[in-house]
Amino acid sequence: MALTERDNELGFYTDPVGFIAGAAPDRFGRIVFVMPSDGGEGSDPDVPFPGITPDDLEWRPDEKSTRGFLLEDLEVPATPENHDFARDFKAGDRFVLPGAWEFLPYNDPKSAPKSPDSFKRSVVSVRQELLGQDEDKRETALKKLKAIYRHGFPAGLQNDLSLSLYTGPVPLSRWKLEGGSVVDSNATPISDAPAPILYTGDGNFSTKTHCLRLTKYLGEKRSEAIATFQVPHHGSRYNWKKGNALLVSPQFSVFSSDPARRHGHPHAEVMRDFLLFGSKQVDKHNDFKWMAHFCIQKE
Repeated sequence: MALTERDNELGFYTDPVGFIAGAAPDRFGRIVFVMPSDGGEGSDPDVPFPGITPDDLEWRPDEKSTRGFLLEDLEVPATPENHDFARDFKAGDRFVLPGAWEFLPYNDPKSAPKSPDSFKRSVVSVRQELLGQDEDKRETALKKLKAIYRHGFPAGLQNDLSLSLYTGPVPLSRWKLEGGSVVDSNATPISDAPAPILYTGDGNFSTKTHCLRLTKYLGEKRSEAIATFQVPHHGSRYNWKKGNALLVSPQFSVFSSDPARRHGHPHAEVMRDFLLFGSKQVDKHNDFKWMAHFCIQKE
């Protein structure tokens, strides 16, 4: 279901630092924006590289500017949360922590807009209102943004450009499961499940190549560690290819759909592809939650 300007979850996309700070104010010390690299396969989240440490991320914002503490390209709101917690980290740099949590957004690289420069200028024109606090202006800005996307991308590619989001611990090898269960489901035990989740929105994975582009972007270890996978586009046959479930092999596969609606999602052939991967159906009346406890092992 599409987000509206009044949905709390929209805050993760317009102001991720503020959203996380509000959800778990005592659970983290820094939030680091990592600038995009030049492409290629995702880095290994378990390889410690020497050099930069968390202390190297200390900074002193320019007192004359409310935006001096982060790269201008980020365009995050000038809030106390961003001032206290946010850092930026240029491509190619690395630092080592005993334990961290990462969010990796992904768009299929083949879904670029027809005119990238023009598209970017159009988005910039509504960005400030979208990041503002006036709900009426945010509603108008969100409608304008949707129109910009419809105009800026080739017809029929709206699902291809849907954002996917990977989230999980770093380093993967040191987060060990101590115990867990599915909430409100007869306490089904979770066995040797890592923590990563992959949300795919309405993404198009109708070919093996589409799926392999995503797994290459994430890297081998992240791809193999996915515990919960949100099946794209409510389980539509037009966004999935038989056999791709084996490429992901999650412990749980979640279908966010309502079979009673006219589209008939999820489609039977997609559900069959995930039969061996803990398929769960969720909608407005049925949810799926799992809880797990991890310990971070020392080197």
